[in-house]
Amino acid sequence: MIVRAKALLPEAAVLSRLVSRREIEDIEIPYGPMDVLSQQAVAIVSMDDWRADDLLRLVRRSDSYRGYDERRFREMLKVLSGFYPFFKPLLDWDARSDLLTARAVGRAAAVRGAGTIPQSGGYPVHHMDSRAHLGELDEEFIQESRVGDVFQLGAGSWMIREIKNDRVYVAEAANRFSEVPFWRNEAGGRSYELGQKIGAFWREIAGRLGLDEEADGADGANGANAARERAYDDEVATWLRGEFGMDAAASESLIGHVRAQRRASAVPTDARIVVEHYRDVMNQTHMVIHNFFGTSVNRAWLLALQRQFELLMPYRLYGNAKDNGIEIVLPEWDASWMRILSQVSTANVETLLSEAVTGSPLLAVAFRKIAETSLLLARSFTRTPMWQKRLRSEELLRKALPYGAQFPYLGEAMREALHEYLSFGDLRRMLEAVEEGRIEIVVRETPYPSPLASQFMADYVNMRIYEGDGLDESTRRQILQINHELARELFGGADAGPAVSEEAMAQMQASLSSPSREPEGPADLVSLLKNRGDLTAGEIVKAAGERSLSWLSGLEESGAAVAIRMPGDEEPRYFVSDEAELYARFPQDPASVLFILGRYADQRMSFTEADLVERYPLLDLPGAADAVRLLLERELIQRAPHASGEDERLWTSVQVASKLVRWSVRHARSQAEPADAIRWCSQIALLQHALPGSQMQGGEGLLAAIGKLQGLFLPLSHWETLILPARVQGYRKEDLDLLCATGEVLWIGRREEEEREGKIAFFLADDKALYEPYAEAARRREATTRHPQLAKLIRESGASFLTKLSRETDTRPSELLPALIDLAWEGLVSNDQFAPLRLHADQAGGQASVPRTDGFGAWTLVRRVRLA
Repeated sequence: MIVRAKALLPEAAVLSRLVSRREIEDIEIPYGPMDVLSQQAVAIVSMDDWRADDLLRLVRRSDSYRGYDERRFREMLKVLSGFYPFFKPLLDWDARSDLLTARAVGRAAAVRGAGTIPQSGGYPVHHMDSRAHLGELDEEFIQESRVGDVFQLGAGSWMIREIKNDRVYVAEAANRFSEVPFWRNEAGGRSYELGQKIGAFWREIAGRLGLDEEADGADGANGANAARERAYDDEVATWLRGEFGMDAAASESLIGHVRAQRRASAVPTDARIVVEHYRDVMNQTHMVIHNFFGTSVNRAWLLALQRQFELLMPYRLYGNAKDNGIEIVLPEWDASWMRILSQVSTANVETLLSEAVTGSPLLAVAFRKIAETSLLLARSFTRTPMWQKRLRSEELLRKALPYGAQFPYLGEAMREALHEYLSFGDLRRMLEAVEEGRIEIVVRETPYPSPLASQFMADYVNMRIYEGDGLDESTRRQILQINHELARELFGGADAGPAVSEEAMAQMQASLSSPSREPEGPADLVSLLKNRGDLTAGEIVKAAGERSLSWLSGLEESGAAVAIRMPGDEEPRYFVSDEAELYARFPQDPASVLFILGRYADQRMSFTEADLVERYPLLDLPGAADAVRLLLERELIQRAPHASGEDERLWTSVQVASKLVRWSVRHARSQAEPADAIRWCSQIALLQHALPGSQMQGGEGLLAAIGKLQGLFLPLSHWETLILPARVQGYRKEDLDLLCATGEVLWIGRREEEEREGKIAFFLADDKALYEPYAEAARRREATTRHPQLAKLIRESGASFLTKLSRETDTRPSELLPALIDLAWEGLVSNDQFAPLRLHADQAGGQASVPRTDGFGAWTLVRRVRLA
């Protein structure tokens, strides 16, 4: 095994031993997956006609479906046969004869959608000349690429020659400088059982190293302890090499990793959960719950904790679950919040998770996978963009939600989310162990994140980067408190709301008044009745023509359509026979109200309670008002966007309202003229003084340019070759040194481990609020620097020249300067000139050597950078 990071060493060690012992995890055979059953049912019926009972008996002969519930089976068939108007049927089910028959669309879906592996949204890569298939690239990578870009695939470099909707054509490239593509996905988390073994490994290695909790803070405190440490380290290194097959470098790194964790906090094990909390530069509290029980357990625990927090706080907290624990970011630390950990128990965790899952992306992900495998979402032989799949799945989920338990795939998605994406059973076992005292919980407050806590920082930073200028939930709630008086003042005297254009209303009226395509036979008439609901013969003729009457008679004779008369009806209405039970329970049953009136709303521009009473005389006005409240609660309708005011009780379907607003926006955009791209870019360059003729001059111009770039960390080599010369005409390096020497400008460095070149940010001395967080962060990082003695010397001596530091450390300037540069990249020291960094950049390019001179300015700790 090749381990790329020390944090992965414990898991690699445990896996190595398990492999050598030939121990593998148990394989659990899934029971009763409805998505696979749906796919197989459509495929079986597409070959021959089947009675539903016979098909159920066949299904139960499979071990995965033994004793399968008949009610769930028939609910599944109702969906596949088109009972719900928002889903196109894949088969026909005659309720009287219980016979299942094929549809042409079902046969095609069974062929295109065979299998359980989700269709990839990636782009296949083909050779431009031979059309040979070379591999696949991630959809997001292609969205960020352009024709002419060169990337690495396999052992060769390839240039993109053409990007099509479903594939990418490439040709060989001689360019050695090619980009490495990325593939975004989430790695599978470890199992709870493996997590227990890793926790036991941490417990054993900590014990062998003598890191018991009673010796808090004694680790490495004096010479005797240091000697004992070396003896422990040698013994443990021998044990790791013999028992786990580690080499010397791996064992040394792992021992250092465990000791570093113990020095910073406490060591989590299979019998100890460590809750660590510390403050970041923004004064927010990060609470990290260290354990090794795996992502699926920690994600379930996190959802339950977030749900419990929501009962106490008015906004949702940031949380992140990984294999090695959970991170929750709090606005401040309150010791009483620790009670929330104990408030999530075996008694209420199922309820908390059920409530939390419905508001998490997990339900949407599980539903999309199930819908695709079940053939509810049509597949094709060509690539379908992932964003299109998400939108189609979200639309299907939104339409299915009001029917709740009656739509079986929702329950299936909940079950899969709780037991496949989340390890609900393992979470219960872990909570039981905590309640029984077999697992202890210890709390540690630390000044900076421990090595295990640092693993969460990158995820949090990435979230903040990609979140952009979005406001958190608490801020949004405060903004929403702006009263309507101010809104009217800001937006011209009218309540803010989406304006609906006359063109959009005319387009919607035309769309609702006629079917999307003219019916051509009895099957199309059934689809019309399913989509539009109960219709009279006259309404059917208006929508489908005179010939539809003969089709209607045939449907009545076969039992596919049923006639009903409501009080006050002069002629009967017709609907599909599988809805007879719903109409019999209308309006007493809420499910029938949602189904019948929800469909009615989808076929109208807008309606009032009086319109409902007129269409359905079984309702009176109070009953119609109750029905409207129910439809509002289930988010099937909303106040019409073209209503004259809040007092007008004019309602419209959410689906219709969305189209009205979308079409209105489209019409408004068609009337607008976009800004010219060249003009727009020129304006940006003008604001940055980077446009020819707008450049500034001299020291004052340089100071103004830096003022616009404060806090922006850019590669060191870019500043004096690209950034500043583009903004300052006749840029002189001496001007920058002078601004630094006079104290008007200061710089701070930064370089991550994986970066080849360090980055520099400039700050104006007057803008204290911008650079103080970096000074505070430098204070906390001093304990972990690579050069602690040099940092201590600068702290005690104050601002010091290179020659002075060279004398006091008895080190040649040429050897000391790289150490000072290291401290600069750690963000710990700065200089009152830019010359040392300039020289470092020249050295990296092989252009200079280090002269022995004091001309490099004075070095000082960033933490001491303050206004007088």
